[in-house]
Amino acid sequence: TPGATLRVGVVDVGVGRLSVEVRQGGEVELSCNGPLVLEPLAPSPHVELLLAMPRPKVMMRLWSVLAQLGLRRIVLTNAWRVEKAYFS
Repeated sequence: TPGATLRVGVVDVGVGRLSVEVRQGGEVELSCNGPLVLEPLAPSPHVELLLAMPRPKVMMRLWSVLAQLGLRRIVLTNAWRVEKAYFS
C-alpha cells in the first residue's frame, strides 16, 4: 500500500522504519526521510521452557509460537502419561 511504513532490520545491528512508494510502471520503492536510523535491539530475555512431550500434532503447532517467544532453550521430557512412541 503506498504510504505505508515497514519495519526493517539488519541482522546483529538493529531495526528501523521505511515508507513504501509506488513509482511509474508499478515499481515499488522503499524510502526513508533522511538517513535510516537503526535502533539497537533489546536483548532477548533468558527464558527456558521445560515441557512434557505433547502429542505430535500439537507439538508441530507449538514450534512457531515457541520460536516467536524467543525462548533460549526448550527441554522436552517424558511424563507418566506421555506415550513412548512420541519420542521415536
